[in-house]
This record gives sequence, structure tokens and C-alpha cells, in this order.
Amino acid sequence: MIIHTFSATQFNSSRELNFCANKYSKFKYGSKSIAREFGYQLGESFLKSPVYQILQQNFDLAQVPILVSSAPYKFIPTASFALKDYFVHAFNRSHAIKFSKSIEEIKIYRAHSYFDDYGSMSREDRDSAINSDDFSVDKNLTETKILFLIDDIKITGSHQTRIEKLLKSANFTGHAVFLFYSELTGQEAPQIETFLNRNGIKNLKDINEIIREDEFLFNTRVVKFILQSDSEDFATFIQFQSKRFNETLLHYAIGNEYFKETAFQDNLSELQNYLQ
Repeated sequence: MIIHTFSATQFNSSRELNFCANKYSKFKYGSKSIAREFGYQLGESFLKSPVYQILQQNFDLAQVPILVSSAPYKFIPTASFALKDYFVHAFNRSHAIKFSKSIEEIKIYRAHSYFDDYGSMSREDRDSAINSDDFSVDKNLTETKILFLIDDIKITGSHQTRIEKLLKSANFTGHAVFLFYSELTGQEAPQIETFLNRNGIKNLKDINEIIREDEFLFNTRVVKFILQSDSEDFATFIQFQSKRFNETLLHYAIGNEYFKETAFQDNLSELQNYLQ
């Protein structure tokens, strides 16, 4: 297996960002419009990259399929799923026209969904959490293909390492390209991810602003944030949402089995009662 890594932006520390932390935070909590902006940026920059040139030199891309996957998820997509969609949009506009072959999608499955905040974990805790999870992929689909694995940010590389192990266990021997919107290149503690994730999101009012003004997509992080909120704030929040929104929130919460998590149970009961 040959591994390539590409990131559209890099940063050395929280004081030396070359992207907007407030926008990144809103992206992580469901902003579709910012996912579009970031995905287009990732796709357009990758098309100009040395990694893409290497693929063109080594493969007949009119014949060899490219598969793309966002970060692994169980039932609710991660924020990287929206990033993947818009990356594909930008990438296909050039690649598919040039080689008469569109990129294809694949899902990497995970058995569990984190209840704890991954961004606040140390490197050791991240490694422990990611290695305790079960990932799977259909190895018959990946054989003889090029794989694009898309995630929004690379902090410690734990996710990439875990996916590499999965591909090795599936006997994948081709080229795997890990694509990130941004990558930490300095030595700052991994908890910088929490600073980035929460930079523009402090409470449910901030989530409501995204829903009202910025286009909105459900993802794992925002569903957990809503369900973990203060009970009074939660009750007020759902009263201001559409019935479709609340039904979708319940649908995703049940699909990810959040009813098993004590921290979510009171708000889930409130939501169910409100929808009756």
C-alpha cells in the first residue's frame, strides 16, 4: 500500500492560523455553506497538487476508478461528510471532464459513536479511543482502486493511522490518499482541536443562528451538542424549530443509539414528549 497525504492549509499553532477559526467552528456544527466553501477549496487545491500529478503519472485515470470516503461513521454522518460532498463537486468538474470518469463513493463503517468529545482528548486517549473502535470496509469494492479518504483536520494522525491499519487488514495494496482541509504542523497540544471546534459555538443560540442564516446539515457533533445541552435551554430550543427538524433530530439520535447514554436521556424524553 502506498500512502499519500494532502492538506489544503497548514497551521503551526492556534496563534498562527491561516483559516478562519470562527468559520471552521460553524462548519463543524452544521454550516452547509461553509462546508461548501471548504470543500471547494480542498478540491481545487488538490487538483493543482503534486499528489494528483503522481496519480496521473502512475495510472490511466480513464480506466482506474477512484473511490472517496469521508471519516468513518455509524449512522449520523460527521462534518467531513459534507466536506467530502463539495470536494467531489469541485474535483469532478475537472477530473471527470478530463478523464470521462467520475469519482465513486464508498463508506467506511464504524461500530460505535463517541459520547465524549474527541477534540478534548490527549494523544494517548485518542489512540486508545480510536483503536478500541471497530471499523470495516468492503474489501471487494476497494480492490484495484485508488482511495481518497477525506477528513476536515489532522491533529495527531490517530484517525489516519487507524484507517491505514484497516486497509492493511483488508489486504489493500493500492494508493490511498488522505485529504484534509487543514493540518497541524507544530507541536501544540491536541486539545487545540477543542479551541477550533468551539471557537464560534458557545450555546444553542449559536446553533439556532446557523439553522436560520447559514444553511444547516445535521452531523454527529451538532446532534450530541444539542442533546447534551441544559434541559431548559433544550426545551426552549426545540420549540423554535420546525417539526421536521425535531423529527430528524430524534431520528438521528435513535439511529446512533444515543438513548443508551445517560447524558442524553432526559432531553430525548423531552423531545419525544414534545413530538407526541
